[in-house]
Amino acid sequence: MICFFWFSSLLLALLRSTECIQWVNLTIEELSNRDDEKRIVLKRGTINDEFAITVTCPKPFVIHPRFYENSKQEPHVFVEAGRNLVEVPLSKVVHGLHGGPIVSILQDAETNSISISYPYIHYNNASVIQIMRRHATRIYFLCASEHSSIYDDLANKLSYLKLDTSPFVDAVKSDVRTYLKRRKTAIGVLHFDISRIRKVTHGCGSMPTPQFVNESEYDGSTGIRSCTVDIMEHPHVGFYCQGRVEPRHCFVQMYDSETSEVVPAVGLLDLKQSYAKWHFAIFDRKVITRRFNKYCKCIDDSTGNVTAQITLVTGMSHVCDISRMFSTNKSDPIMGIWCDIGMIPGSVVSIILPMDIYDESRFTLQDGQGIRRKPVRATSYVHPHDMDAHFLQQEDVINCVHPLRQYSFRNTFSSHALDIDLSHQKEGIITVHYLENKPLTYPDWFGGVAYMWNVTFNKNSYLIKDVTAIINVIPAMTHDYNVFGCEPPTLSIFNEGDGSSSIKKNLIISHHDFRICKTHVYPGCSISLYCPPGQHMVPEYCIEYGFDESLQGLSEWKGIAETMDNELVPGMRIIHKFMQGSRMTYTRSCSCVDDNGIERARITATKLRRHFVTYSKLGNAGNMIIPSLQISKINAFSKQLPEIENIPFSVPAPKTTNMLYAGMSMIIGCDLDVSQPVLQFIDLQSRTQPFTAAWNQLLNEQSLNLTPQSEWDTDLLSGDVTSLFPLNSLKYFYKYFDTDGKMTMMPTAYSTDIGTNTAGFKVTTDVDSDDDKSSRKLYLENPKGAIIVSKNNTKFINLRYVCGKLTKRHRLKVTTVGNNVDVYMQSQTDDEDMDVDVETIDDEDVTPDSTGHMAQNATSVNHSVIKETRSLNVWGVVNVTIPVTDPYLSGCGISDQREGLFRMNTAKLMNDKGVDIGCIVDTTKENASFYCPLPYVTEPKDCMPPSEYSYLTVVKPGGSGNAHFYVFMNENRLPEGQKKIRKLKSKSFDCHCNTTTGYRMSTIRLFSFYCDISDGI
Repeated sequence: MICFFWFSSLLLALLRSTECIQWVNLTIEELSNRDDEKRIVLKRGTINDEFAITVTCPKPFVIHPRFYENSKQEPHVFVEAGRNLVEVPLSKVVHGLHGGPIVSILQDAETNSISISYPYIHYNNASVIQIMRRHATRIYFLCASEHSSIYDDLANKLSYLKLDTSPFVDAVKSDVRTYLKRRKTAIGVLHFDISRIRKVTHGCGSMPTPQFVNESEYDGSTGIRSCTVDIMEHPHVGFYCQGRVEPRHCFVQMYDSETSEVVPAVGLLDLKQSYAKWHFAIFDRKVITRRFNKYCKCIDDSTGNVTAQITLVTGMSHVCDISRMFSTNKSDPIMGIWCDIGMIPGSVVSIILPMDIYDESRFTLQDGQGIRRKPVRATSYVHPHDMDAHFLQQEDVINCVHPLRQYSFRNTFSSHALDIDLSHQKEGIITVHYLENKPLTYPDWFGGVAYMWNVTFNKNSYLIKDVTAIINVIPAMTHDYNVFGCEPPTLSIFNEGDGSSSIKKNLIISHHDFRICKTHVYPGCSISLYCPPGQHMVPEYCIEYGFDESLQGLSEWKGIAETMDNELVPGMRIIHKFMQGSRMTYTRSCSCVDDNGIERARITATKLRRHFVTYSKLGNAGNMIIPSLQISKINAFSKQLPEIENIPFSVPAPKTTNMLYAGMSMIIGCDLDVSQPVLQFIDLQSRTQPFTAAWNQLLNEQSLNLTPQSEWDTDLLSGDVTSLFPLNSLKYFYKYFDTDGKMTMMPTAYSTDIGTNTAGFKVTTDVDSDDDKSSRKLYLENPKGAIIVSKNNTKFINLRYVCGKLTKRHRLKVTTVGNNVDVYMQSQTDDEDMDVDVETIDDEDVTPDSTGHMAQNATSVNHSVIKETRSLNVWGVVNVTIPVTDPYLSGCGISDQREGLFRMNTAKLMNDKGVDIGCIVDTTKENASFYCPLPYVTEPKDCMPPSEYSYLTVVKPGGSGNAHFYVFMNENRLPEGQKKIRKLKSKSFDCHCNTTTGYRMSTIRLFSFYCDISDGI
């Protein structure tokens, strides 16, 4: 089946109210039979159960189907039937309690509009609207010529336009335009989604009513009318009581069938009790995860006897008999969903398919990790050989998403708890299992998975050509996807974080995949950790204790947060109810380790003291700084925008700074008054032709396949936004250099100067926020236990950022006459050509005019590419100083090479197979360092050398306070000037970082020379 995507739409939400009717109005004013682009116009609206709609067409067009206010004819609408739009009475789509449409029609000849409403719904408590089960949940009106029958000819095409633009829909619209152009007319399609109208289809009450499609049982001996409804198949339920309902708030509270106690009803999504004797409820099957059996009863006030009882259950075994439904509806196949089934963990859905169909028939199969799509026919954008695992998404009651849009499993379900059994497919039975103890959630609160069965008949068949059965399956969620959590790199069951206060990073530690998840916690928030089968949590179950990076061992969660297990998913731990602490700062971690003791995932909760910094003014407006906007590579546009390479200062650098101590986070922003710039500088940028083309595309907002960061920087370069520089502050900061006696700020990568551990220093930003791009903030975090080394061996690391704003472009004309250069500048508008000539004129070709200026009287003119001119208003510089905690040495340990914790040129220690297992350092020449954090242990303990290595001293903890970072010093290092050695010996000492099971993760070998100088030198 062809998948449709959304077209230009108008979505007007209908507000529910018990006081007045809300109107949904759709009009097509732009429809025209003279403009080819306006020959077909499509619009869409959404209505619910208290609905009233107004359809307006521009004259001379009229509304189809035709009906009149004074006639007794019931209004008709178009609905989908197969591949066509057919005209049916409105009562065939929706009806009231007594079977009538209860419709009010208003026709306005002056405005050429028709209004349809249900005005009695608020005055007659018995007037309850319901969608007919077997008809589509979309209705159509067409705007066309009064005596035209073109909608008959185009019906098979117009049904394809029910959603949005796509390559296929564009092709259909093109065909329709051609058809309409030949007939010199136009057509408008108005599509209403009525799927949100109340669907009370199952229930019972103290008297028979046609409102319910299910059968109720009547016990003549007791006088009780009863029914049992499986809410996993029928979530829209109702109860009619001519008397007193018990419990009083039925469907909010119900009696438990086993204990007869009043208990809450789980999964209630919507409740309507405004209709006196009627009680309506809609249950959200995504949050019903346990079996239950509950009931309400109706009591006769005069006798006190029970007259009716409704029981709600959650079934575990469901059957979707496509074969039976297909056989009974051959002449008028069901449109839309054939089966709509919710599933709780452990439940099963059996799908029975027709086996006597000899034409082309197919069912979407599970391929690999998801449902592989198999469309009815291949198009330019859907291919049957697409190996991506996809499934089809169908509408549900709480989220009006576009039906039959294809989604990838990895982008929608964050686990693979659904399993399909195809072993009996030849017998026409396909079984869907919802496996227990497996995590499953919806990242975007989608409505479920739509499995599809399709049959295509040959041309000689008397039946409709194509029949598509949709089986909507809605598995319950085992946890909330929006809670930030951590899982091993092979899984994705929690959200990815916001990139600022919560981040995830995949690393490679000692040849093993590892995921670190860090989040800044606040009072009342929750975090989770999931360890799948084959892995376990450390500290044990992460219940009372968590790892503390700044201590030798563990610290309690008590006083910080509470912990609990997810009963549906073994191995999932929830840490919640974080408490408020005035000046409390901490870092707590829990990890998942495999059977070998190798850490696979770690979640770290930090609470830091936040510090908001201010900028330092650079001086008066008379001071000028001149940057050089140089681009070393033209293709840098595809990844990031140009950086300001250097900023020479004509004034001393600001001396004030902001200290970022351990346990602190810093928020830097530039929300300044743009009307009062402190400094301004101008740049002349040499432009080549490739650069010019890319630059013009950028300024004209054309697509360059930029990252979100770069797209945001596009606004900066157009001069609309105040920002922090360097533009890519996630990667660069400014650093002072002395060049020819002048202090110059140059962008420097953090990785060039700073090394840290996995849970250490980090830089993030709220750049993903679309609310106010001008208020972008930079976040610097230095949690307790962070190891910070300076690759320049300084005691402090100074980071600087510039607050400023790039202005609009300027037009430059540079005329060179001999050694004289005249520069003319004017504002450059967005629609002007950036290619401005530079004229170079020889002295002998010019003569001075009456004003003394050189006038051209010759023809020798040379043209070249202009230098670009832009200006940047600068308010000040933000200075941040980070204390260095430990020395930058050769070494190794549990660290990703990209973190830069050790010197890059550290020699590798290889095993017999040529695989590096650690490092080797000659302590005769230099000191060494080793990092072995929890949950790993060192061998020997604390890397303490035996007595024969007395010349080796282990220093820990360093300035970071991290008890797992070891620095080795050789106290007997040879003097540099020593020339003669009587006797030279060597020995080595190994310290290992192991798992608790003895698996070796990393080894440092300290190789030392020592000498015997008893005979002198």
